[in-house]
Amino acid sequence: QMNLTDIRYSDFFKINNSYLAVLYILLHSSLDVIFYVIYKYNFQSNHISYFLEEIIFVFIYNFKALVLLIICFYVKYLLDDSVGAEAIQSIKINKSKFGFYIAMSFFSVFGFITFLYGLKDIMIANAMSIKYVEQILWVLVGCILLKEKLNSNQISGILVSILGVVIVIVSNVKASGDIITYVLPIMAAICWTISSNFGKYLVKDQQSILIHMLYYYIFHIIILILLLFILNSYFLVKIEVININLGSYEFIIHILSMTFFYKALKIAPISLLAPFIYIKLIV
Repeated sequence: QMNLTDIRYSDFFKINNSYLAVLYILLHSSLDVIFYVIYKYNFQSNHISYFLEEIIFVFIYNFKALVLLIICFYVKYLLDDSVGAEAIQSIKINKSKFGFYIAMSFFSVFGFITFLYGLKDIMIANAMSIKYVEQILWVLVGCILLKEKLNSNQISGILVSILGVVIVIVSNVKASGDIITYVLPIMAAICWTISSNFGKYLVKDQQSILIHMLYYYIFHIIILILLLFILNSYFLVKIEVININLGSYEFIIHILSMTFFYKALKIAPISLLAPFIYIKLIV
C-alpha cells in the first residue's frame, strides 16, 4: 500500500509539465525584457561600424556566462569522485549534432546582434511588439514541421498578432521615415525562430540542461571569435582592448533566462509556449 510520502515531487511535476513549462517561459520572458532594458539604457553608443559594439557586448556576456557554467559543472560533478567519470562521459555529444549546435548558435548570435543594434533607435515596447513575430513563426513551424495541432483560438491569436505587428511597424515608419530600424527586429525574430527549433531538437535528448547550456555558450563564443577575426582581418575594423566590465551582471540574467527557456522547450510543445511570451509586452 502506497502512502503520500511515497509520491515524489518530481512525479507530481511530470503530471503537470504543461503548467511547469508555462511558469518557465514566463520567467524567461520577464528576464529577457529586463536584459534588453538594461542594455538600452546603459549602453548607448555612436553606432560603431559593422555592428562591432554589439558583437563585443554579446561576446563578453557569453564569455562570462561560459566561465560561470564551467565552475557550476565542476562544483556539481567533478568535485564528487563518485560521479566524476560519469560526468565526463555525459558531456560528450554525438558528432552528428555539432552541425545543429553550430547552426543554433549562428542564428542566435546573429539575432542578438541585429536586435541590439536596432534597439538603439526604437522604443522597448515597439521592439518587443515586433519581436513577437518570433512567437508567430514558432507556432507556424511547430504546426508545419513538428506536426503540432492548432485550435481556433491559436489561429485567431496568430492573425491578431500579425495585425498588431503590422500596425506598429507602419505607424512608426510613417512617423520616422526609417524602415531599416524596424527591419532589424524582424530579422532577429526570424533568426531566433530558426535557432529555437534547433535548440528544441537538441535539448529534448539531453538529460542535463547544464550540459546543454555549456555547449550553447561554447559554440556562441566560437561564432563570435570568428566574427571578430573576420572583421579585423578582412574589413580592417580596428578592435581595441575589450572592456571586460561590459555585461557585469547582464550575463547572470541571460543565463537564467536561457535556462528557463530550454527547460520549457524540453517539456512542452512550442505552440503551447508561444502565447505566454506575450508577457514581454506587458513587462
